[in-house]
Amino acid sequence: MSTVNRSLAEAGLIHHRAARTSRPRSGKALPLLLGVVALAFLACCGTAVFFSMKSREQQEKALAEADALYAKKPAEAVVKYKEGYPAAGSRKAEVLQRIVDHEAGAGNTAEATKWVEKGIDDKLTVAYTSAAAKDLHAKVQKDRADKEAAKQAESAAKAKQRDEDKSGRDQVKANKNLPRDQFRSLVTGKTEQQVLDALGKPDQTQDQEGLGKLWYYNNAAVDPVTGKKTAVVQIVFESGAVTMVNFN
Repeated sequence: MSTVNRSLAEAGLIHHRAARTSRPRSGKALPLLLGVVALAFLACCGTAVFFSMKSREQQEKALAEADALYAKKPAEAVVKYKEGYPAAGSRKAEVLQRIVDHEAGAGNTAEATKWVEKGIDDKLTVAYTSAAAKDLHAKVQKDRADKEAAKQAESAAKAKQRDEDKSGRDQVKANKNLPRDQFRSLVTGKTEQQVLDALGKPDQTQDQEGLGKLWYYNNAAVDPVTGKKTAVVQIVFESGAVTMVNFN
């Protein structure tokens, strides 16, 4: 073998070995991949737990700082109380009372109202000490009661309207099923609106010069002989009232 060929062969051998050496073994690759995924998951969850614990610690620290400040620097203490409120636990009513009493007394009505509502939402029994806070609490409760009463009244009105609409539809259906003589008596002399109330919207309308308005109802007015509904009932309006009813 020539020197060139031998060199090429050796190069090819070396490349082949290198490729074979770099190929991962399937038996070890999967556990390694799963291990990496598991570590990533633990790192992510661990970080979330860490930050959650850190936030809790910060809230508790804020409460402690607020307690230390409250006697001499209530405004600064209230800022800390707001920060620490989520971690106040059984002290939430006390903390919220201090916040609202201060904000209401300072004229910050919107901010005080927000915290009063938070106390109500959290179902706390708060003993407010200032007249401003007590008045604000009473107002928020009244506003909520009024809104709830209005909501219930609206719901009741809608339910009543639905019942009336259903009753009206049932009555229209019953009127359409009347025998012909009763049907004619029901609408004769009635205005357009009265006919609408009694029979509902006509299936077809027509205006004819010299004849007035013509309304048509399909499958209405029972024939007393056959017991079947009339295919088409024609109602004639003249001068705004029903003057004739024809059964076809």
